[in-house]
Amino acid sequence: MESIRPVLAEQIRAVPRLRQRLVRAPAGYGRPVWVDDPGFDAARHVRLLPCPDPGNEQALLDIAAAVITEPLPRSRPLWTAAVVPGLRGGRVGLVLVLVLHHVLADGLGGLAILARLVDGAEPGPARAFPQPGPARRRLAADAVRSRLRGLARFRAGWRELPRSLAAAGGVHAPRAMACSILQPTGPRRRFPVARAELAGLQTTRIPRHPHVGPWNRQWRVQTGRLPCMPSALSLIPSIIRRIIAKSPNSMSTTPSRAIAGLVQS
Repeated sequence: MESIRPVLAEQIRAVPRLRQRLVRAPAGYGRPVWVDDPGFDAARHVRLLPCPDPGNEQALLDIAAAVITEPLPRSRPLWTAAVVPGLRGGRVGLVLVLVLHHVLADGLGGLAILARLVDGAEPGPARAFPQPGPARRRLAADAVRSRLRGLARFRAGWRELPRSLAAAGGVHAPRAMACSILQPTGPRRRFPVARAELAGLQTTRIPRHPHVGPWNRQWRVQTGRLPCMPSALSLIPSIIRRIIAKSPNSMSTTPSRAIAGLVQS
């Protein structure tokens, strides 16, 4: 750990956001803003978690699940890392589990951050640290511009309102019927791994309104019962960024309804 922390602290300089925290702006001055954390210490974000027995892949995934579900303190930069030694079975002996809050980056943005932290990555531009936070005059100007942009988008949003309501079931959408799979989500998580040969995979395009229900067949196989819902509405996330480096977190969702009994061929 004494050799890992200094290296990681040096690489973090290439990603300024990892040394910043969110601070609420004064009332009327817009959304929270990113400011340098003057008390930043990489050692507070990196810890050692030895892999428990039997030291296999599932044991490592269980550690990752436990680290991911821990709340990140809002009083410091929103990330944490765990160094996991003790893997067995011919695997690498040391693993770094890095957890980023979604406000920092989505999936592709997270990969871009990882690329800056590995050996051989180009160093970031030199900058003084910590830098002072934005002045109130700048916050006020940004808040005014944000409100003006919102007004400019109002007409387009109003035109999209009927379609959005229809996708969600209308103004008076029916409530979901009682079902054994509709249960409160607990704190426990478990990650499985599925592997496939890249040569056998093909790129496909999801239709705009797919009426498929593979979940119906899976439910019957696992429980031996018919599904308790005639249909299910799901939201398919999609990345809408154009340049990864310029847009750390930009995504949207597309509603898709799956009808029970129809299975994709």
